[in-house]
Amino acid sequence: MAVQLSDELGLEGLSLAVGTARGPERAIFTHGSRPDPTSRPANRRPERVPPGATVALDLHRAERSIAVLRAVAGGELDASAIELLEVAGEMITSTIVAGRSIEQQQEAVNRLESLDELKTTFLGVASHELRTPATAIAGLATLLATRWEVLSEDDRRAFASRIATNADSLNALVQDLLDFARLERGDLQLALAPVVLSDAVDAVLDRLDGVWGSHHVARAIEPGIEVLGDVSALERIVTNLVSNAVKFSPPDADVSVSVHERGGRAFLSVDD
Repeated sequence: MAVQLSDELGLEGLSLAVGTARGPERAIFTHGSRPDPTSRPANRRPERVPPGATVALDLHRAERSIAVLRAVAGGELDASAIELLEVAGEMITSTIVAGRSIEQQQEAVNRLESLDELKTTFLGVASHELRTPATAIAGLATLLATRWEVLSEDDRRAFASRIATNADSLNALVQDLLDFARLERGDLQLALAPVVLSDAVDAVLDRLDGVWGSHHVARAIEPGIEVLGDVSALERIVTNLVSNAVKFSPPDADVSVSVHERGGRAFLSVDD
């Protein structure tokens, strides 16, 4: 269509740039002599365009700029020629909008497929993770119930402590599942408030102190670092990060947790 239009109007050059009339542009088509890329669409349609001059048309839809069509006049372009150029521009606009709509729909489909795959993976991992503390709680509770009389007081306390630790892990996993469901529905709400991140991380590490096993967890936490956040969500994030670092690193490995401030921003890192 561009070649036919150029021949019919006797144009020396024709180009199409996607973007806005006053913003960054990206040329996607050029035919013949390259029109002046600095030429801008006029607020009103010109009545004539002299030979060799560039006319720029803003292609828009719903008051939003879509692209800029530029043409270099071979001979003088009168009002009817400019009107024909505008009609061609409208056809090009419709094509661009339709193409973008298809791309957006495909992107939406791809996102949904990715989310569905992520959901399947998450639920599979969560199911496995739920079984671990549930099995431990059941086993320890059975042991306490059947061997209470022969167990020492220290053993009873140790088993009860391990039950409590596994119950905390189970509760955290259930909370993650609930958050995932809320996120999927689009109604996950955060209670944002000033939080001393240093204290929140310290509290999580203190609570998890009994589950490190042979791992050594080192802290490098600057005191008094305050952020705006949801304290419960932050604690769950820290719990997941540290628990995964311990779980997926070799026995006797070192895990370091640091909180520091740089340039007015707070940084939390977990390294294994």
